[in-house]
Amino acid sequence: MIDNSYFSDIASIIDKNPHFFDKIALGNKSYRSTIVEPRTRDDIYGHALSMEVFDPLWLLTRQWQYGRFQANDCGTPVTMKVKTIKKRLDGFYHGFENEAKDKYTNEKPIEYIVEKENRTLTIADSVDSALRVKKKLLRTDLSEIKDIIKSLIAKYPLDNPIPFISTDVDMLKIESNESLKQYYSVYKDKIFDGSKLYTALVKKDEDIPYLDNETVKTVYEDFVVWYEAKYFPCGKENKSGWNMQTMSYSSKMSCGNDIYKADDYDSGQLSWYSYDHDKGDGVNALTEETKMLSYIPTPANIHGAPSSRLWAIENTIVNTGYVQTDGFSTMANAAVMLYVNSYNNDWMVTPLETEAGVILDIEGIVVKDTFGEYLYIHTDAEDSDYKYFKNTSNESQKEFNSRQFIDRWNLFGNTRHNAYEQNDFSVNRGLFFPSSVMRNEERVIEEVQFLRDEMANMVWGVEKVVPDLIGDSASGDDLSDNVLRLTEVEKKNVDEENMDDDVLYSYLLQNNMPLNWIPFVPEAVAGSNRSMQLRRGRMPLFYKGVYLSVRPSTSLLSGNSNFDIDHIEPMVINEEEVLGYGVKLTKTAQRTRWFLGKSFNWIGVKKSISKYQSNSGLMFDELIEKCTGKAISLNRKKSEDTEETKED
Repeated sequence: MIDNSYFSDIASIIDKNPHFFDKIALGNKSYRSTIVEPRTRDDIYGHALSMEVFDPLWLLTRQWQYGRFQANDCGTPVTMKVKTIKKRLDGFYHGFENEAKDKYTNEKPIEYIVEKENRTLTIADSVDSALRVKKKLLRTDLSEIKDIIKSLIAKYPLDNPIPFISTDVDMLKIESNESLKQYYSVYKDKIFDGSKLYTALVKKDEDIPYLDNETVKTVYEDFVVWYEAKYFPCGKENKSGWNMQTMSYSSKMSCGNDIYKADDYDSGQLSWYSYDHDKGDGVNALTEETKMLSYIPTPANIHGAPSSRLWAIENTIVNTGYVQTDGFSTMANAAVMLYVNSYNNDWMVTPLETEAGVILDIEGIVVKDTFGEYLYIHTDAEDSDYKYFKNTSNESQKEFNSRQFIDRWNLFGNTRHNAYEQNDFSVNRGLFFPSSVMRNEERVIEEVQFLRDEMANMVWGVEKVVPDLIGDSASGDDLSDNVLRLTEVEKKNVDEENMDDDVLYSYLLQNNMPLNWIPFVPEAVAGSNRSMQLRRGRMPLFYKGVYLSVRPSTSLLSGNSNFDIDHIEPMVINEEEVLGYGVKLTKTAQRTRWFLGKSFNWIGVKKSISKYQSNSGLMFDELIEKCTGKAISLNRKKSEDTEETKED
């Protein structure tokens, strides 16, 4: 029995907070409210924050009316056992066209194998390699260390830095490089050239100093191994997966007959989603390894989902209140919102142990709940649909099955290579898990931006970061300004000697472009009537009465590190690689820590979006006004004539 004091307490609460109830009738009084206020009118905030329940019977009744007590007689998962099948990768190919297979190993990161390339040797590399030989000699017990170092300096002296190409433009770049001059002045006559010593050791010269000493000979042999591993990781052939025509890497791996290809990889992060399954059924793969793994499942935690406990405080990492779900375009958002708000506490997660260099597949899962019942999950949704359509008597479903097009969402499966050409949109079973790098350190050594210039009808390769020839990088704009400053002084002296005082204009055949702007001119693809490609050109630089060819300062645009001036291979880029918003290529020196603490260093390239189109300011056939130094454009001439007409 509930006495009258109970109703009097309820009435007093309603008098103080009438907006907390929609409609409640007690005795002869009726309380109604149409607005639910988010604040309390009581002076004591603890009453509202405590969420006191004044009528438990009424609360239970409302829960029953809303169907909160309707549930299935099921338990919570307690333990789970997963039966896994492993297939190990057995081969690696450098590029798609290369059929020479190397043995796959987890001893090296896959990014190192795909991206590595030989380094461009500089004077800093010659000094560093020489210092390593000197350090190794100092660690020995030889008494004639100073005599050995002096003999090496006399035999292999450190010469003046030589530019990549023997042209006057590159000599101007060397002349404007103050850091290179200072570096050479510090080590001149103080250390020998390590690159010369390596070349002599490879050629097996007989006049190498102290070669007859066994201790020194051992130091030389270790030096050759170290030098080749650091500066020539790809060997003399310089096999690299980078393709400048497509601005991407290409590689493939094998697991028996199954081939996994990664084309157009350019993001710097190589993982399972970078590879597509090409062919094969895996029947000739290595022996499959079957293992049963046991786990304890835990509830899935989703950011932004309502708290499952009444007194838990929700975080604000993800605010689902701002998600728009209007129209069919946001149907995915509506599905995610429905899952987060209604079914998020129905899912359990569990880890799955694996190792690098394998393809992991799940054969079955056994789940034990709190009631002691066992549930066996023996197949995935795609196989379930396939078996259902195969055994059905419906002719339309059989026709659907004959096309083998199962429209099931799959997150971790590898799609088919050239799926549109083969009309096969299925996914390969198993999780492809290569030995990819999780984290690495990077330092930019070269950067090139490809920008479209619609006014000049060409593409410019702008070298923003160039090597400074001493193992570091410099600004391409600063290098160009320093060289052009030298040419402008010479040009100004020539103009003052040849130009009369009464001359008002000068004729400009072509203006000088910055040296770090390399042109790419469109040309037709051989054998095609409509396809176009971009071919590297060269800009002339007028200096001392002759036109000199401006060559790239970066290995990205030169195509190789030390190319011969008498035989320069043309560089071609697919036109579709440079879109309207521009493309940026960045060559970085990378370092990562691998298994068992071993470290790897390599040089790789990554592609990203650059800024929009740019106007280079390239001009031909212009009149230059002597007093202002500016070109007389047609629009400016028309405006001046109009002003003169108005004055008349």
